[in-house]
Amino acid sequence: MTTKVKKLGRRARVADAAPRLLAARLRDIKDLAATPPTLASVHAMRVATRRLRAALQLFGGPRALSLELKRLQDALGAVRDAQLHSRWLGAELPQRTRALAAAVQEFSQRTAPRVAKAELAQRGRLGGHRLRKELRRKLRAVEKRTQAGALSPLLAHQLRIAVKKLRYRAELLRQALPLSGLLAELEPLQEALGELHDLDVRRTLEPGREGAAREKKAAALAQLLEHWRAQGTGRAFHRALR
Repeated sequence: MTTKVKKLGRRARVADAAPRLLAARLRDIKDLAATPPTLASVHAMRVATRRLRAALQLFGGPRALSLELKRLQDALGAVRDAQLHSRWLGAELPQRTRALAAAVQEFSQRTAPRVAKAELAQRGRLGGHRLRKELRRKLRAVEKRTQAGALSPLLAHQLRIAVKKLRYRAELLRQALPLSGLLAELEPLQEALGELHDLDVRRTLEPGREGAAREKKAAALAQLLEHWRAQGTGRAFHRALR
Protein backbone atom coordinates (compact mmCIF):
# COMPACT_ATOMS: atom_id res chain seq x y z
CA MET A 1 0.00 0.00 0.00
CA THR A 2 1.34 3.41 -0.97
CA THR A 3 0.46 6.73 0.63
CA LYS A 4 -1.99 8.60 -1.59
CA VAL A 5 -1.40 12.16 -2.75
CA LYS A 6 -4.53 13.89 -4.03
CA LYS A 7 -5.16 16.69 -6.52
CA LEU A 8 -2.22 16.12 -8.84
CA GLY A 9 -3.71 16.72 -12.26
CA ARG A 10 -1.99 17.40 -15.55
CA ARG A 11 -1.66 21.13 -14.82
CA ALA A 12 -0.15 20.68 -11.36
CA ARG A 13 3.20 22.44 -11.08
CA VAL A 14 6.18 20.16 -10.56
CA ALA A 15 7.48 22.59 -7.93
CA ASP A 16 4.38 21.86 -5.84
CA ALA A 17 3.72 18.22 -6.73
CA ALA A 18 7.24 16.75 -6.53
CA PRO A 19 7.85 17.49 -2.81
CA ARG A 20 4.43 16.04 -1.92
CA LEU A 21 5.06 12.86 -3.90
CA LEU A 22 8.55 12.51 -2.46
CA ALA A 23 7.24 12.96 1.09
CA ALA A 24 4.59 10.27 0.52
CA ARG A 25 7.15 7.76 -0.77
CA LEU A 26 9.44 8.57 2.15
CA ARG A 27 6.58 8.02 4.60
CA ASP A 28 5.97 4.56 3.13
CA ILE A 29 9.51 3.47 3.99
CA LYS A 30 9.40 4.98 7.47
CA ASP A 31 6.18 3.11 8.25
CA LEU A 32 7.64 -0.19 7.06
CA ALA A 33 10.94 0.38 8.89
CA ALA A 34 9.02 0.23 12.17
CA THR A 35 7.73 -3.30 11.47
CA PRO A 36 9.48 -6.67 12.08
CA PRO A 37 11.51 -7.93 9.07
CA THR A 38 9.15 -10.62 7.81
CA LEU A 39 9.29 -11.86 4.21
CA ALA A 40 6.28 -9.68 3.33
CA SER A 41 7.49 -6.52 5.09
CA VAL A 42 11.03 -6.80 3.70
CA HIS A 43 9.64 -7.16 0.19
CA ALA A 44 7.26 -4.23 0.69
CA MET A 45 10.03 -2.02 2.06
CA ARG A 46 12.29 -2.93 -0.85
CA VAL A 47 9.57 -1.93 -3.31
CA ALA A 48 8.96 1.29 -1.35
CA THR A 49 12.67 2.09 -1.53
CA ARG A 50 12.65 1.60 -5.30
CA ARG A 51 9.62 3.89 -5.55
CA LEU A 52 11.39 6.59 -3.55
CA ARG A 53 14.48 6.30 -5.75
CA ALA A 54 12.25 6.60 -8.82
CA ALA A 55 10.76 9.80 -7.41
CA LEU A 56 14.19 11.27 -6.72
CA GLN A 57 15.39 10.40 -10.20
CA LEU A 58 12.24 11.59 -11.99
CA PHE A 59 12.20 14.91 -10.17
CA GLY A 60 15.91 15.66 -10.36
CA GLY A 61 16.90 14.93 -6.77
CA PRO A 62 20.59 14.54 -5.78
CA ARG A 63 22.18 11.40 -7.20
CA ALA A 64 24.04 10.84 -3.92
CA LEU A 65 20.74 10.29 -2.12
CA SER A 66 19.66 7.71 -4.68
CA LEU A 67 22.94 5.86 -4.10
CA GLU A 68 22.41 5.95 -0.34
CA LEU A 69 18.96 4.45 -0.83
CA LYS A 70 20.49 1.81 -3.10
CA ARG A 71 22.48 0.55 -0.10
CA LEU A 72 19.27 0.09 1.86
CA GLN A 73 17.65 -1.58 -1.15
CA ASP A 74 20.57 -4.01 -1.49
CA ALA A 75 20.47 -4.89 2.22
CA LEU A 76 16.74 -5.57 1.92
CA GLY A 77 17.37 -7.72 -1.15
CA ALA A 78 20.01 -9.77 0.66
CA VAL A 79 17.61 -10.53 3.54
CA ARG A 80 14.75 -11.34 1.17
CA ASP A 81 16.95 -13.76 -0.78
CA ALA A 82 17.94 -15.54 2.45
CA GLN A 83 14.30 -15.70 3.55
CA LEU A 84 13.04 -16.89 0.17
CA HIS A 85 15.83 -19.40 -0.45
CA SER A 86 16.28 -20.50 3.15
CA ARG A 87 17.29 -24.03 2.13
CA TRP A 88 20.53 -22.63 0.72
CA LEU A 89 20.94 -19.22 2.36
CA GLY A 90 19.20 -19.66 5.71
CA ALA A 91 22.48 -19.84 7.60
CA GLU A 92 23.37 -16.36 6.31
CA LEU A 93 20.09 -14.81 7.47
CA PRO A 94 21.26 -13.61 10.94
CA GLN A 95 24.28 -11.81 9.48
CA ARG A 96 22.20 -10.29 6.68
CA THR A 97 19.51 -9.23 9.15
CA ARG A 98 22.12 -7.41 11.26
CA ALA A 99 23.41 -5.67 8.13
CA LEU A 100 19.84 -4.65 7.29
CA ALA A 101 19.30 -3.25 10.79
CA ALA A 102 22.42 -1.10 10.33
CA ALA A 103 21.20 0.06 6.91
CA VAL A 104 17.78 0.96 8.33
CA GLN A 105 19.44 2.91 11.13
CA GLU A 106 21.58 4.81 8.60
CA PHE A 107 18.46 5.54 6.57
CA SER A 108 16.53 6.80 9.59
CA GLN A 109 19.31 8.95 11.01
CA ARG A 110 21.05 10.21 7.89
CA THR A 111 19.28 9.57 4.59
CA ALA A 112 15.62 10.24 5.45
CA PRO A 113 16.24 13.76 6.84
CA ARG A 114 18.28 14.61 3.74
CA VAL A 115 15.61 13.27 1.41
CA ALA A 116 13.00 15.39 3.22
CA LYS A 117 15.07 18.51 2.49
CA ALA A 118 16.23 17.55 -1.01
CA GLU A 119 16.15 20.20 -3.72
CA LEU A 120 14.05 19.00 -6.64
CA ALA A 121 13.36 20.21 -10.16
CA GLN A 122 11.16 23.29 -10.24
CA ARG A 123 10.30 23.51 -13.93
CA GLY A 124 7.12 22.61 -15.75
CA ARG A 125 3.87 20.81 -15.13
CA LEU A 126 3.30 17.28 -13.88
CA GLY A 127 1.80 16.34 -17.24
CA GLY A 128 4.23 18.48 -19.20
CA HIS A 129 6.72 17.75 -21.98
CA ARG A 130 9.77 17.08 -19.80
CA LEU A 131 8.21 14.28 -17.72
CA ARG A 132 6.36 12.78 -20.68
CA LYS A 133 9.69 12.63 -22.51
CA GLU A 134 11.24 10.77 -19.57
CA LEU A 135 8.42 8.23 -19.58
CA ARG A 136 8.81 7.69 -23.33
CA ARG A 137 12.51 7.05 -22.80
CA LYS A 138 11.79 4.39 -20.18
CA LEU A 139 9.09 2.91 -22.40
CA ARG A 140 11.60 2.57 -25.25
CA ALA A 141 13.92 0.66 -22.90
CA VAL A 142 11.12 -1.84 -22.19
CA GLU A 143 10.16 -2.05 -25.86
CA LYS A 144 13.73 -2.83 -26.87
CA ARG A 145 13.85 -5.83 -24.56
CA THR A 146 10.40 -7.14 -25.43
CA GLN A 147 11.58 -7.53 -29.03
CA ALA A 148 14.42 -9.88 -28.08
CA GLY A 149 14.34 -13.64 -28.53
CA ALA A 150 14.50 -16.35 -25.88
CA LEU A 151 14.41 -15.04 -22.31
CA SER A 152 17.80 -15.98 -20.93
CA PRO A 153 18.33 -15.21 -17.22
CA LEU A 154 20.33 -12.10 -18.15
CA LEU A 155 17.75 -10.79 -20.62
CA ALA A 156 14.87 -11.50 -18.24
CA HIS A 157 16.74 -9.64 -15.48
CA GLN A 158 17.35 -6.63 -17.76
CA LEU A 159 13.70 -6.56 -18.84
CA ARG A 160 12.56 -6.81 -15.22
CA ILE A 161 14.65 -3.79 -14.25
CA ALA A 162 13.39 -1.79 -17.25
CA VAL A 163 9.77 -2.63 -16.39
CA LYS A 164 10.26 -1.55 -12.77
CA LYS A 165 11.80 1.78 -13.75
CA LEU A 166 8.92 2.52 -16.11
CA ARG A 167 6.21 1.34 -13.72
CA TYR A 168 7.37 3.29 -10.68
CA ARG A 169 7.74 6.49 -12.68
CA ALA A 170 4.35 5.98 -14.31
CA GLU A 171 2.77 5.54 -10.87
CA LEU A 172 4.03 8.97 -9.87
CA LEU A 173 2.32 10.57 -12.88
CA ARG A 174 -0.84 8.47 -13.08
CA GLN A 175 -3.11 11.34 -11.97
CA ALA A 176 -1.64 13.68 -14.57
CA LEU A 177 -1.42 11.42 -17.63
CA PRO A 178 -3.50 8.58 -19.21
CA LEU A 179 -1.43 5.78 -17.70
CA SER A 180 -3.96 3.39 -16.16
CA GLY A 181 -3.84 1.06 -19.15
CA LEU A 182 -0.06 1.02 -19.21
CA LEU A 183 0.12 0.21 -15.50
CA ALA A 184 -2.43 -2.56 -15.96
CA GLU A 185 -0.08 -4.12 -18.55
CA LEU A 186 3.08 -3.60 -16.50
CA GLU A 187 1.91 -5.07 -13.20
CA PRO A 188 1.39 -8.70 -14.36
CA LEU A 189 4.50 -8.46 -16.51
CA GLN A 190 6.61 -7.40 -13.54
CA GLU A 191 5.10 -10.12 -11.36
CA ALA A 192 5.89 -12.82 -13.95
CA LEU A 193 9.42 -11.51 -14.37
CA GLY A 194 9.92 -11.53 -10.60
CA GLU A 195 8.79 -15.15 -10.33
CA LEU A 196 11.14 -16.12 -13.15
CA HIS A 197 14.00 -14.24 -11.48
CA ASP A 198 13.43 -16.10 -8.20
CA LEU A 199 13.66 -19.41 -10.08
CA ASP A 200 16.85 -18.28 -11.80
CA VAL A 201 18.41 -17.39 -8.44
CA ARG A 202 17.41 -20.80 -7.08
CA ARG A 203 18.99 -22.53 -10.08
CA THR A 204 22.30 -20.76 -9.43
CA LEU A 205 22.20 -22.07 -5.85
CA GLU A 206 21.45 -25.63 -6.94
CA PRO A 207 22.36 -26.12 -10.63
CA GLY A 208 20.29 -28.66 -12.48
CA ARG A 209 17.14 -28.08 -10.41
CA GLU A 210 13.97 -26.17 -11.27
CA GLY A 211 14.53 -26.61 -15.02
CA ALA A 212 10.94 -27.69 -15.76
CA ALA A 213 9.49 -24.97 -13.52
CA ARG A 214 11.62 -22.38 -15.27
CA GLU A 215 10.46 -23.52 -18.70
CA LYS A 216 6.83 -23.25 -17.59
CA LYS A 217 7.30 -19.74 -16.16
CA ALA A 218 9.26 -18.64 -19.23
CA ALA A 219 6.46 -19.91 -21.52
CA ALA A 220 3.83 -17.98 -19.54
CA LEU A 221 5.97 -14.86 -19.69
CA ALA A 222 6.47 -15.30 -23.44
CA GLN A 223 2.68 -15.24 -23.84
CA LEU A 224 2.49 -11.93 -21.96
CA LEU A 225 5.19 -10.47 -24.19
CA GLU A 226 3.44 -11.74 -27.31
CA HIS A 227 0.25 -10.07 -26.12
CA TRP A 228 2.23 -6.84 -25.58
CA ARG A 229 3.61 -7.00 -29.12
CA ALA A 230 0.37 -8.12 -30.78
CA GLN A 231 -1.66 -5.37 -29.15
CA GLY A 232 0.94 -2.73 -30.03
CA THR A 233 0.99 -1.70 -26.37
CA GLY A 234 4.24 0.22 -26.61
CA ARG A 235 3.20 2.14 -29.73
CA ALA A 236 -0.17 3.02 -28.22
CA PHE A 237 1.39 4.55 -25.14
CA HIS A 238 4.06 6.37 -27.08
CA ARG A 239 1.19 8.11 -28.89
CA ALA A 240 -0.62 8.81 -25.62
CA LEU A 241 2.52 10.44 -24.18
CA ARG A 242 3.20 12.81 -27.08
